[in-house]
Amino acid sequence: MIEGLKFMLIGMTVVFLFLTLLLCVMTLSSFIIGKVSHLFTEELPSSKSQDDLAEIAAIFAAIKSKKE
Repeated sequence: MIEGLKFMLIGMTVVFLFLTLLLCVMTLSSFIIGKVSHLFTEELPSSKSQDDLAEIAAIFAAIKSKKE
């Protein structure tokens, strides 16, 4: 009985320490990424052009006709 309690206490301690370490690593990585994110900014396209929308519509029409 005592041996089981020891194993339970050791297991719970290991899990607690692992989760604490995981939380610290995630917080640290979030801080680091926040500091260097300006170096990796990527401009997003403002909007799709009419040619792109027409191409997408043609693709969907082809898929729909292929299914029927």
